[in-house]
Amino acid sequence: MMTTSFLKTCLLIAALALVGVAFSVQLRNHRSLEHRLQDLEQRIAPAPSAPEPSSAPERGSPRAAPSAPDVPRMDMASWDRRLLQLEEALERMNRATEHRMDQGDLPPSPEKLAEWAARFADVSASDRDRLAAFRLLRRNGGISDGLLGQAFDWLRTSTNAGTRRDILRQMEGLSNPALKDPLLSMLATETSSGVREELIESLQAFAADPGVEAHLWDRLRYDPDDDVREEAADALSGYIDPERGAADPLVQEWLQYVATNDEDSDVRREASRALGIGRR
Repeated sequence: MMTTSFLKTCLLIAALALVGVAFSVQLRNHRSLEHRLQDLEQRIAPAPSAPEPSSAPERGSPRAAPSAPDVPRMDMASWDRRLLQLEEALERMNRATEHRMDQGDLPPSPEKLAEWAARFADVSASDRDRLAAFRLLRRNGGISDGLLGQAFDWLRTSTNAGTRRDILRQMEGLSNPALKDPLLSMLATETSSGVREELIESLQAFAADPGVEAHLWDRLRYDPDDDVREEAADALSGYIDPERGAADPLVQEWLQYVATNDEDSDVRREASRALGIGRR
């Protein structure tokens, strides 16, 4: 399990490095186009008019130096076409950058974060669009307390268990204290086993809290669903020190009972893993 976590961490670091390189190249291209556009605008700006040449030079005056030959200049229609082509290229690059930020391939701008937050808060938007915005905000560190409040409002009103699970998946690993009580309240009344499993996954960040620990033990003992009991055993496994055994003898005793007697093999295996016994 540690090897898998290490590999995932390495892959994540490599992916972030690739994103940084891609963003740097995209930014250089964007700036290059802007410089070229500014250069064209300066070159087609009307040149200051030259002074009228005087009539024949007076006798005895020094002869004026010959003027440089005229350089053929591109006609205005050609300049307009060049300028339009650059503006269109810049617009295409802007659209591509926006798309890559929406796909999570490039770090978002503050304006893009605000756009995602507005999309998530829009109750008239589809569940798919709101969830996509929530995922992007979570991935890019854009989850605020206000946005979490909106997420719980959605959890309480949504009648679709799949949607509730997707919302909770984006909360996994968050340790904001404001999450604990609403999650416990939902766990006490949730009828969908899949949603209870996700609630326990989100509560794992608070397993050291005695109130949360008590709810997790209740789920491990009494929840009728095998997957929920297995998830509760996994959440409680944080109390086990592999070198010294269980910090609390009662925890060790109960996990031993579950590892031996639970009707589901996955639950027994998870309890054994928590005890450091290995697979049963």
